[in-house]
Amino acid sequence: MRSQSKCSTPIKDRSGTNYRHRYSRALRQTATAQEIEIIKCNRSLAFLRTKQFDAALSDTGFPNLNSKTPEKALFRAAEALYSLERYTECCEVLELLRIKSTNNSQALLLLDRARSRCLEQETGAYDFHQLQTEARTLRPPHLDHATYLGPVEIKQTESKGRGLFVSKAVKAGDLLLCEKAFSSVYIGEGQTGENDIGSHITLLLNVETNRAVVGGQADLIKSIAQKLYRNPSLAPGFTALHRGTYESVTAPTVDTGTIVDT
Repeated sequence: MRSQSKCSTPIKDRSGTNYRHRYSRALRQTATAQEIEIIKCNRSLAFLRTKQFDAALSDTGFPNLNSKTPEKALFRAAEALYSLERYTECCEVLELLRIKSTNNSQALLLLDRARSRCLEQETGAYDFHQLQTEARTLRPPHLDHATYLGPVEIKQTESKGRGLFVSKAVKAGDLLLCEKAFSSVYIGEGQTGENDIGSHITLLLNVETNRAVVGGQADLIKSIAQKLYRNPSLAPGFTALHRGTYESVTAPTVDTGTIVDT
């Protein structure tokens, strides 16, 4: 294996799956510390391609990043943090990259986007007219904006379960919260599922209840399960939404694989 001073980018496969497996095999071979760093940096891009943002972030060396960290590792860490909606940390990494490389146009663009997301998170300053315009022009209508949690909190009531309460006095017209969808499936006119043009229909069978779910709802369940499987760090915030009596599994992984309790 040839030693390099920076991370190379040999990934051509759009999905990144094949390269991810190859880099993982390479890490099982004898290699120097520098070679291991290069392999992990390259594998982080493959993980980004397969939307495994937790794994991509880990391969960059985060959170132990500093001025000696390769530029590509810093940028990929920032991309992973942005995709995980950890915008403040993303800005911190990009500021480090900006000092290291002042002419990295991609990093500057991502930094500008991350700062906008931080502002939305902190203030709830959305241009709703612009949001509607974007949603009408994009297919699927996936918007790049952050979640705002205003003066509200979740509390347990004595007889009605959990509820959402304001934490301070508010007036009519105040924005209390604006939440980005955890996952979504777009079905256009004449379509039956995400990215579908009539070529397939997703069918989800529940063998315990002998019931089936067809189309968009089945696609959505699959999309949520895949997102949780690929990014275990997102699971606590999602599973905490459940308020029933069902007791889910307590172990997060089994045989190094993520458990998604559906």
